[in-house]
Amino acid sequence: MIVSQAHTIGVKEFLGTDEEGQVVRLAVQDFGHLVRASGPFMQFKRVSFEQFSDMIESNYDIRQARTGETVEVLRKVHQRNQVQHEPMTQ
Repeated sequence: MIVSQAHTIGVKEFLGTDEEGQVVRLAVQDFGHLVRASGPFMQFKRVSFEQFSDMIESNYDIRQARTGETVEVLRKVHQRNQVQHEPMTQ
């Protein structure tokens, strides 16, 4: 999940590989302006990785390798973090 308030943007803790974490960090650097809070009060804003990937896809050409890979990774991270795990039994 990407969170933004005033001029600050960040990422809440999520399950992912080191490589996915690096892609998420780069995505926030490159495309975070799409998420930034706006308006007179710059209120708190929260978007899922899937919503973030939709924003990128709507504003950039995902046929570019790096952009397409970024969107793909964000969607994969979103799916992994949406799975409801069954309790482990012994």
